[in-house]
Amino acid sequence: MCLVVEEVSPRGKPILPQGIWARFRNVCGAVARDQLQTWITNNDWKKVPDSTKESMSAALQACSRFPEGKLKEDAKKFAMITLGTAFRNFWHTLHKDYVKKGLSPKSKFGKIPDTMWEEIKQMKDTPEGKAFSQ
Repeated sequence: MCLVVEEVSPRGKPILPQGIWARFRNVCGAVARDQLQTWITNNDWKKVPDSTKESMSAALQACSRFPEGKLKEDAKKFAMITLGTAFRNFWHTLHKDYVKKGLSPKSKFGKIPDTMWEEIKQMKDTPEGKAFSQ
């Protein structure tokens, strides 16, 4: 399914057709969950390598169509902000719904390596892990 964005705001946010922003945000969330499962020991979007961010941007562009010549750089910048938010939400969800409850996310997020999951579980007792999961 391809998202067809008819119009973007001056900041690059998809605004038409109606409901496109919610669908765009959902696609960003799916891209973040799919491509960032191996980065979840880090809760800082700024530390995710540019090459990974570019890969995410390419995945998003592959399933989205923006108006020709309309604020392409602004739309890309806004998409990266949305992907960063999706990354933080994914990290928070893992901690809230899995780490704190002692559950494994393997059935839903199968790309997370076991060694990484063990590292994440140990983070819950650190000040950083506690602060971020609040």
